Formats: sequence, C-alpha cells, structure tokens
Amino acid sequence: MLWRKARKVEDFAAEVEAHLAHEEDELKARGVPAAEARAEARRRFGNATLRQEDFFEGGRAMFLDRLWRDARQAARGLGRERAFAAFAVLLIGLGTGAMTAMFALYHGVALRKMAVPDADALVLVEGVREDENRALRYALFERLRETFDLAEGMLGWSGTLFPMTYEGQTSVLSVAYVAGDAAQTLGLPPVAGRWLTPGETAPVAMIGEPYWRKLGGDPAIIGKTLRAGDYALTIVGVAPAGAIELTRFYRPDVLTPLEVGLRLESVARERLPRYWLGTVARLKPGVHRRQAEQQLQTLWPRLVEESAPEAVSAEEWKRLAGRGIRLSPGAYGASSGSDLSKVSLALLVLAALGSLAMCTNLAGLLLSRGLGRRREYAMRLALGAKRWDLVRFSLVEVSLLAAGGVVVGLVVARGLTALCLESLRLGNTTVAVDYGVRLDVRALLVAMLVAGATALGAQLAPAWRISGAQAADWIKSGAHTFSPRLGFRKVILGVQLAASLVLVSSAVLFQSTLESLARVELGFDARGLWGADVMSLVPWSNAGPEYFQELLRRVRSIPGVESAGLSDSVPMRWNFELKTAIAGGRRTTTAEVSCVWPGYVEALGVRLLAGREPGWEEASAALISSSVAQELFPGEPAVGQLVRVAGRGKEMVFTVSGVVGDVRLRTPRQSSARSVLIPCRAVWEPPQTAYAMGLTIRAHLPPAVLEAALQGHLKDLGKQVVKQVRSVDALAAAAVRNERTLSTIATGFSGFVLVLMSAGVYGLVDLAGRARMREFSVRVALGATPGSLLRLMLGSMAAVLLGGVAAGAGLTWGAWRAYRAHVDAAASPAPEFFAVAAGVVTALTLVAAIAPAWRAARVAPATVLRS
Repeated sequence: MLWRKARKVEDFAAEVEAHLAHEEDELKARGVPAAEARAEARRRFGNATLRQEDFFEGGRAMFLDRLWRDARQAARGLGRERAFAAFAVLLIGLGTGAMTAMFALYHGVALRKMAVPDADALVLVEGVREDENRALRYALFERLRETFDLAEGMLGWSGTLFPMTYEGQTSVLSVAYVAGDAAQTLGLPPVAGRWLTPGETAPVAMIGEPYWRKLGGDPAIIGKTLRAGDYALTIVGVAPAGAIELTRFYRPDVLTPLEVGLRLESVARERLPRYWLGTVARLKPGVHRRQAEQQLQTLWPRLVEESAPEAVSAEEWKRLAGRGIRLSPGAYGASSGSDLSKVSLALLVLAALGSLAMCTNLAGLLLSRGLGRRREYAMRLALGAKRWDLVRFSLVEVSLLAAGGVVVGLVVARGLTALCLESLRLGNTTVAVDYGVRLDVRALLVAMLVAGATALGAQLAPAWRISGAQAADWIKSGAHTFSPRLGFRKVILGVQLAASLVLVSSAVLFQSTLESLARVELGFDARGLWGADVMSLVPWSNAGPEYFQELLRRVRSIPGVESAGLSDSVPMRWNFELKTAIAGGRRTTTAEVSCVWPGYVEALGVRLLAGREPGWEEASAALISSSVAQELFPGEPAVGQLVRVAGRGKEMVFTVSGVVGDVRLRTPRQSSARSVLIPCRAVWEPPQTAYAMGLTIRAHLPPAVLEAALQGHLKDLGKQVVKQVRSVDALAAAAVRNERTLSTIATGFSGFVLVLMSAGVYGLVDLAGRARMREFSVRVALGATPGSLLRLMLGSMAAVLLGGVAAGAGLTWGAWRAYRAHVDAAASPAPEFFAVAAGVVTALTLVAAIAPAWRAARVAPATVLRS
C-alpha cells in the first residue's frame, strides 16, 4: 500500500518534470537561451512543490486521515460540551427508537410475507357468496386440485382447539387439519421428519416448530406419540414456523390429515364432502393471478356440477358452493379479520411526524451552536480552510452524535416494541398469536438510516449556511452581534408547528374515538358477568340437549352463581364484526348472528321486549333485536314472522319467537347493534356434539373459585374442559385496547413535540431579540415603549404561527380522512377537534414567546449603545 502511494507521488513528479521540459523546449525553439527558458518554464508552471502537496492531499489516504483528525477533534469538542451532546443524542435516539419500533411493528403485522420460497406465487382460492365465509367445500377442493393445471400444488386447511397429551403433560393446543400437497404447495422442507402426504388417513401428526421448541427441540421426537383423548397420533415431522402461518398471526401447534381431524371431531365420513376448507395454491412459474382466476371462473360451473355429492341435489349444491370463485394474493396468509395493519400504519405515521419535529428542533439547535462558533469558523477560513472542510467537520461531528443516537434508539425501540406488543391485541382470542415483530438486522439498518438521516438532515443546511459566510465580516463583527435575518430558523419552527398540530389533533381524535367506544351501549350489563371458554374432549362425544341442560343445571347450582347460559362464543371475545344477511318479508338487512341455548338471554341480562325465549326442543325459533324487527317488519308485530338467515353456508328459516333489545356481543366496535339469536342445535348438523363454546355466567365469585367449580362439574360430566375464565367487563375494555394504545402513544408524542416546539419558539424569539438589540435601543431612545416593542416582537411570530397552522391544517385533514376511511371505529373528524389542537399549539407558542420578547422589549439604550 505504501509502495503504491510512493509510486503515485513519483509518477506525478515525473509528469511535472516532463511538462517543464516540454515548455522549456518550446521556448528554446523560439530562440530563448537555455537558462532563461528553464526559469521562464518554471514561472509559467507555478510552484511545483505546492502542486505536489495538492496532489498528495487529494489522495484517499489523506482524505481518511482528515476524517480521523476531524473525528478526534469533534469528539474532544463534544466532550467539552457534554450537556449539548447528551441532549442531541437523546433527540436523535428518541426519534430513531420511535421510528424503528413502529417500522418493526408495521413490518411484522402488514409487510411480512410467509417464510416460504417465492411467497408471491401463493394465491388464496376463495368462494364468492353472500355471507363473509370464503372457504371451499371439500368436494370442490378435491375436484379443483385435480383440474387446476396452472397450479403446482394446492393445500386446504381447517382446525380447532383440542386438549392433547405429550409424555404425561396435557395442554390445549391449536390443531390444523390439512388436505392436499403441503410439500409441493409450501415449497419448503420440514425441520425434521416428513410432510403429511396427500390422501393420508393414518393416525399421524406433524407438530409446529414453535411447539417443538417448547418441548425441547429434540429431533428424536419423530416417532413418538401425541395423545388426543383415546387417539394416539404418531409424530412424523416438524413443520417450519413460517410455512404454517396459513391464517395471519396464527401458527398451529399440531397438523393432522383432514380425515384424522374429522375422526377427532366425531364427524361422520359422509359429511366430508361438505366440510369447509381454507385453500391456498402455488401457481406455476410465469402464471399470473388474473390469468389463473379467469381460467377458474370459466371452469367454475363444470367444477360445481362434477363435485356435487350424491346425497345433495344439484340446486342445493350450487347454493352451498356459492356464486363463483376468485383468487387473492396469498403471500401474507388468509386474513384474520384484524385491523392491526391499519393501527400500526397510524403509529408509523405518528412516529415519522415526531421524528420530523425532533429533526427540525435539532437543526435549530445546531444552527444556534454554529452561530456561536462563527468566529472560530472565520479564523479557519482566513487561515486557508476551504468551505468543504468546514462542512466535512460538521458532518463528522454530527455523525458521532448519530452513532450515539443509534445506541439510544435501539434501547428505546426495544422498550417501545415490548409496550406495543403488550398493548395491541388481536381480539380476545384464547389462541397464542405471533405478530412476527422482530428487532433484527432489518430493524438495525432502519435505526442507522433514520439516525443518519435525522442527524445529517439537521446539520447539512446549518453547516452550509455558516460555512458560506464571509470570514472578514465575521471577524469584524462583535462577539455578540447576530444577523437579524432568521428565515431558516423560522422555516424550522414552522415545520415544528405543523408537526405539533398534526400530532395534537391526532391525539384529540384518538381520545375521542376511545371515549366514544367507552360510551357505546352494549345492550347488557357486563359487571359481574364472567365468560368461560369450554373445550371438548377428544373424540367429540355425542351431546344432545339433555347434556347441555344438565351442564347448565350444575353451573347454576354453584353457590354465588345467579344465572348461566351457553352460546357459540364468550361475549366480547373477538375484535371484529361478522355481518350476515337477514331477510324477512320483502326486506333485507344485515345483523350479527349468534347461536345460543335457552337461558342465555337471562344470563346476559338482555331485555326481552316481546314474545318469549325459544325452548330446548325448538330448533326453528329465533330471537331478533329491536333494530332488526323495525327494519324487516316496520309498523307490524315481529313475533310469529319468518326470517331467513343466509349465513353459515346454508339458508335457514326461523320463526321469530321474541324480540330483545339491541345488543353488541362481539365487540364495542360493531357498527350496529342488530343481532339475531338462533338455536345452536339448528346450526350444528346431526349428530349433535359437544363443540367448543362459551359459558356466560353472572356470579359474584373470584375467578379462581369459579373456574375450580366449573372444572369439577365438567370433569364429572366427562365431555368438556374449561380453557379459561375471564371477566366480560375486562374483555370489553380489552377490545378497545388498540384505540387506547393509539391515544396513549399519540398523546406522548404530541406532548414531547410540544415541549420541543416551545423550546424552539423561545430560542427563536430570544435570538431575534438579541439580533435587534441595537435597533430596539434606538427605538427606545426615540420614545418607543416596552409594550410597543413587545407587540412588534410577537407580531413577527404571527407569520410563522399562521404558516405552521395552515400547513398543519392541510396535513391534519388529509390524515383524518385517511384514518377515517380505513378504521371503522374512528370518530368522525369535527372542526372542534382541530380548534382544540390549534388552540393548544397557539397558546403554547405565545407563552414560550412572551418571556424572551418582554426581556428584549425592556432594553436599556445606554448600556447597549455603550457596548
């Protein structure tokens, strides 16, 4: 390396000598004597030694050496200004940490694809029908798998929860039933063992990688037994975690062949053709999703006709199959009905606004610091330093601050990510979920990028402006003289005002949304109400109305229990609504449909407005809420009328036996309280089985005591176990946790940015006052009063304030419209929201400006003019 440097210098010296010799020869040719020609050639060329020094200093080694010297000098300077350095690192770190955490969250819940080769080749095959169910019937799935030649593989799945035992330890596991070719569709080898094969019916199972690691991660687990009740399943493989996230955020613990799963559920084999399956396919290379969808739509009528089971009429099968078929992108898995991607995007935007405000504040801080060092810069320029030398030194200095900001940012990101994962919820599901949020190399790169962009963006403009000044002007100016032109500082402050206004407005909007959800009328009293998730033992045993009557009798006999009811789910368990088409007479509407057993309405505390609750033997009677009754049967009694429910894969007809008050059972975020309560026995096809369900109990007991009593009774009955007992009141509060998290983080960001904005206003007004000190002293000497000078100072802030408010108003309106369009539960943007935010920002601006403005207005002319 040193030899190469020496060669370059020698080559340059030889080139200089050659140039001088050429110039000397030309002069000799014109008749100039040799001695004079040599001297004239050197005069024309200039100082050869200086040229050699310029060449040497322009090399890469000298550039790196300058960087090293600048870094050491900057480190010494920052060491002498520890308070400034700590504050700057904190600013960069907070902005970096917020952006890194929110990016990691958004990537995990919205951008992350399934961890399989060429995930973009995966498509979800969905049926098109009136209800929101997009699954395919098994008979259609098998026929499609045989016919669809544009796909390399196809996989269907369904599942539920089962109590399972491994080596004496029993736990409730999520079990997926799969059909089709998993290996070909997912394109990924198993972690250990093998994949389940198409058409496999043996009692075998794969376990998911997360559950396998929970058991110790021993490859020797292959061949061991996993027990589900009386069934022994041989473990044949371990499925990769990223490949089995077929439904977003859910990774099953166990995978079994479909027919094995149906045996566990005690489902007769003749019902297999009508079984629901979610379906994913892998398209062949070069095949586009639209092309494949067009082929399937063309084949659809023939597929429906050829797949019809013998026991089902052609017309009935067409209705069960749906109106058509479509393909959706499958790289992200099937939707879980969550709005987490929208919430995480809102958080990312909030973090970006906060980082922008911190960046502008840091830019103002660096500009003020640079103005304080202008004499130092002027002396360096006078001694021969170039403008680029000053800019390079400033960038090296701020790079050291950025490096410290990355460290602080990663610490902040770690804590903020943990807080978000603890706060955000995918409904109130009892199944473990994985959002895929990781602070990995990608997050580290984002942290470095954000810290670097923040630091360099904050320093570049101030450094360029300061280095562009004339050295003579700065040397001649006094130590306390400032330029009264503060346009760049005003632009910085305007950006801070706009960002602050958007953040404060967002905090007001999110808080209003949270309060509106807290005021939502659920239609029942959640206080003293408990929900118990009940799981069936394997195999699912036949259980008719007599079993459920006995179960409720035992639950109601527990001391402290006032009433109890059974339904398909615990109230407030899910964080999204599921609308079903309801028809009555000549009118239609949509409503939330729940299946219940007699006694549920009493336990829930819902008002019975007319009629009666269906009895145990009535499978075709239903309760409808008052809103449904008014929409379907306006001006006439609803009791005795017929309603048609289009959901659940078949149209069901019920006679209205009673009308209840409007009730929200899934989540406070439901857009309406229209509900229809139908008998569970009408939904569960024969034979009746002890499905997973929810016990709703009104009692004044500690949850541990209630759960122990329930476990004892269910153990005696021998068909079910209790998964968890939770307060419905707490579930309702947890259902709006996402909104509460948004409100809390937005309030925190806006509060911190308001503090920074106030500091920026104070600094700008103070700097402007000192810059105009001589002017004010002359004005006072000519008769101006402190009040007039105060108005003059505050008036100069009016343009900055108005510009910031105007920019913030436009950004706020756009952000509100986007948020309202994507989040159903959001409060409607109202002018008073913006008025409150603008009032807060304006008030803080004036408060921060008054103190330095008043100090400048009370100038003593004699003191200033003498100085």
